[in-house]
Amino acid sequence: MNPTGNKSDFEDLTTNLKDLAYSYLEKYSPSKQQLKVYLLKKYLTKIKGTKSKKEVSTIIDEIISNLEKNKILNDEMYSDSKATSRSTIAGSCNRRYPWLCAERSEYPAAIADCVAFLLIR
Repeated sequence: MNPTGNKSDFEDLTTNLKDLAYSYLEKYSPSKQQLKVYLLKKYLTKIKGTKSKKEVSTIIDEIISNLEKNKILNDEMYSDSKATSRSTIAGSCNRRYPWLCAERSEYPAAIADCVAFLLIR
């Protein structure tokens, strides 16, 4: 194995995935999980490298954590924007609350914040 070759492959893969992440973030406003799934699917379908799925997943996690550190990707803003857009669709709080519970069961604090925000509106 050539370590310099592996290093360049790693750097190429990282830059490709970063470019894909930035382009996806420009077009959409995804959550962390949506971005991770998108990047993994793109790697498996378009890039088709020699790295295992687990290695690529760790690279994607590092990219996402860097985006969070730079405040480019934020799940709170994502949940607020979803709640706001959903509030215009749903007519009453009785229809909004079950949607919030089903969508963000892993973020109980965000659910409480969104429900309070929706009740104020």
